[in-house]
Amino acid sequence: MGDTFSVADGYLFNMLTWTQYTGIDLAKWPSLQAFSARVQQRPSVQAALAAERP
Repeated sequence: MGDTFSVADGYLFNMLTWTQYTGIDLAKWPSLQAFSARVQQRPSVQAALAAERP
């Protein structure tokens, strides 16, 4: 949201991942879709997502 990654960015990313379970198509909001893709590229996010998988 600003120059540095903040807890708000992390929470927004988390909320956006819920759209896959609710049927909300992020394609309607390209900036949110791009934000989610950028955050998902972060190594710390990839590690956290991998740790959640069984």
